[in-house]
Amino acid sequence: MTLGRKKGRTINRVDLLGRLTKQPELRHTTTGTPVTSFTVAVDDGKDANGTRRTQFIDCVAWKQTAELVAGKFDKGQRIALAGSLSVREYTTKDGDKRRTVEVTAREVYFCESLRTGSAPAPQQREDFSSTDDDYLF
Repeated sequence: MTLGRKKGRTINRVDLLGRLTKQPELRHTTTGTPVTSFTVAVDDGKDANGTRRTQFIDCVAWKQTAELVAGKFDKGQRIALAGSLSVREYTTKDGDKRRTVEVTAREVYFCESLRTGSAPAPQQREDFSSTDDDYLF
């Protein structure tokens, strides 16, 4: 089957490989659901002048994925993730309407061993560490 040929079919999938720009922190919603927001720096090649470009992509993880990212990943560590693009609209305290775009991570993967001198390596399954949460919509 060729993608895009079936009438009405749409795809919203994002795959990223990059480095965490800061230490992820676990928070909880008012109902107790774990959530972690983080930013991934992704190399985007070079521009016409030969200058290296980096994209800084905002991401969010929920439930077990949030706990995994906050508990096992460190600033500067490589991370791979699969998820979907999410657009949120909200109103600030001043009444201004805002819109933000972020990647909702469904699966996260370790891409390298922890550096020497850091915390003990997380235990990984033989088939690779990942989690897959249901979407929260």
